[in-house]
Amino acid sequence: MNQNEKKLLGERIKELRRGKGLSQEVLAERAETSQNYLSRMECGKENPTLDMLIKLAHALDVEMNAMFDFGHVVGRKQLKEAIQAFSR
Repeated sequence: MNQNEKKLLGERIKELRRGKGLSQEVLAERAETSQNYLSRMECGKENPTLDMLIKLAHALDVEMNAMFDFGHVVGRKQLKEAIQAFSR
């Protein structure tokens, strides 16, 4: 996953968190991680594992695919490339 893709994912996690009215501290606690690690993910500085993404999806009460819904931010081609890069 390149830096741009990590940034998109981080921004999406932040968007979902804020949409649920959660602080980083609360989400981190629900996802069994540190607030510092969550902050770095949201800034695109961390490459979260699949296990962490699953925990975040559960903590946010969203389907996993919602975390990769960048359609409103990037074009279709960029979205496809981001998903393909993550799955490698």
